[in-house]
Amino acid sequence: MKRSLLLPVIFFLFSANVYSQYVGIGTATPGSGLTVNGSMAAGYLAITANTYTLTANDYYIVWNQVTVPGLGVGIFTLPPAAALNKGRIYKIKNNSATYGLAINNTGSVLIDNSSSFTLPPGSSAEIIANGNTAASTTCWEIVSLTPSAVFSNASGQSAGVLGGAGGTCTPAVVNGSFTGGVAVTNQSVTISVSVTVPGNYTIATNTQDGINFSSSGFFTSTGIQNVILYAHGTALAEGNYNYSFSYGNSTCSFSTYIGDGIRYQMNSAGCTSCAAYDAAAVNAWVEISLSEYNTIKNNLTGAAAYVSDNATMAISSTAFTGGYTVALNATTQTTVPASQYPIAMEIRTGPTAPPTMAGIKLKASTLQASGYVTIGNATPNVAGTILSGTFYHFVLKRPTFSTSASGDSYMAYYTPITYQVGDVAPSAGSEYFGVGDISNPSSTFGGTSQYQVVSTGIRQW
Repeated sequence: MKRSLLLPVIFFLFSANVYSQYVGIGTATPGSGLTVNGSMAAGYLAITANTYTLTANDYYIVWNQVTVPGLGVGIFTLPPAAALNKGRIYKIKNNSATYGLAINNTGSVLIDNSSSFTLPPGSSAEIIANGNTAASTTCWEIVSLTPSAVFSNASGQSAGVLGGAGGTCTPAVVNGSFTGGVAVTNQSVTISVSVTVPGNYTIATNTQDGINFSSSGFFTSTGIQNVILYAHGTALAEGNYNYSFSYGNSTCSFSTYIGDGIRYQMNSAGCTSCAAYDAAAVNAWVEISLSEYNTIKNNLTGAAAYVSDNATMAISSTAFTGGYTVALNATTQTTVPASQYPIAMEIRTGPTAPPTMAGIKLKASTLQASGYVTIGNATPNVAGTILSGTFYHFVLKRPTFSTSASGDSYMAYYTPITYQVGDVAPSAGSEYFGVGDISNPSSTFGGTSQYQVVSTGIRQW
């Protein structure tokens, strides 16, 4: 019985609403098809992705991208044209401080006779569907742009030439240094562009030695603009490399030096031994200064010192007789971690000056008493008069040897001459030693040898 009474009431209200032609919210006397006496709310959507396709549920959409888009510009795509979309309104704002936001159609229909338009940073647009669906006709109309910025080139791309007016290449300014084997961080190059049409841009160099430079963004005005191209990648080898880049119909270039990381640190410490380093073969030990040694130890990426600490190196010593291979004392000295490149060493001579520092060999093994292999070549003699109890420093040029990936490595050395490496009485533990240039020093002795090894897990040469 209740149901039979309710249906006529619903029908009455619906009929009255239809035939009145006006709907009022908050008012009993609407004067238009829809009269709202109060505030209104519609959908609000914030997008941080580089691309987005608008839907029937969207109304006000903002683009809040703050990082460099991989496409060089944000892209919003309008839904396919449909008769039922007639009158649908979208309000779009580009909140990016740097990048343009392209508004693209779907299919072959047009947006005010263009396939797309671009909103500069901080700009907004209101768009309405007119109900057309025919190809190559305007199906979306731009109601308003704030500020107005639709470009004559429908793609939204900027135009111009590199360099100053007339397209003459201007010098590029390289910011930061590059080291072989080290991934770039904030290095860049600044170039100049003469812009004739504002819009989106992407400028990139070729790749040389594992490094390239690129940048994408939005030119908001014409004239000479500075653009920062950011470096990407990891340098492979030392050398001077040329990079070219194009914009419009113009091409320019610049060159930059990518250095051996070891030599770079030597250079920053005065480069006293650079000539000898440059002349040496790969895997050759080269005598260097204390300043160069400390700079490599303290500043080369990933570098750290192992085997003997500074306190052990400072003690007056005795020495092993020449002609022995001596492995480190696992109690008083430290092993080198897995997958490390030994790159430098400090040696303190014994209580009597040896006649030469030539012929010393550094060795490594994951076992304390066996399995040792030689790292690089034997040391050369040093310049000047060799003194007792004195520190001598060597660097290994672009080493190819790295310690085992399976675990820490013990260090050992071979000395052909007595007193080349000092040895002190330990507080505990023993060294392993054996006669000759061998791989299996199996005898033990209560001592601690005075040498320090610097290594890094990052190849930078």
